[in-house]
Amino acid sequence: MTEVSDHAVLRYLERVYGLDVEHYRAEMTTPGVQVVCDAFGGTGVVINGLNGTRLVLREGIIVTTLPKREDRPCRGR
Repeated sequence: MTEVSDHAVLRYLERVYGLDVEHYRAEMTTPGVQVVCDAFGGTGVVINGLNGTRLVLREGIIVTTLPKREDRPCRGR
């Protein structure tokens, strides 16, 4: 089967379905994200993003988005 790169999928969504990539980029780079980047150097930092998602920063760049953590009750033994 032919593989499809993430870049190609992103461009497909952008050009075929009109996905506004820059809108979402701006949504992710809030002033709070910038403050954390400046304060901690933006290396190996995981911060809470919009709607509880988590953003992973490396060298001042958001490199991935992780799903929000689900509250899990502690299990005693």
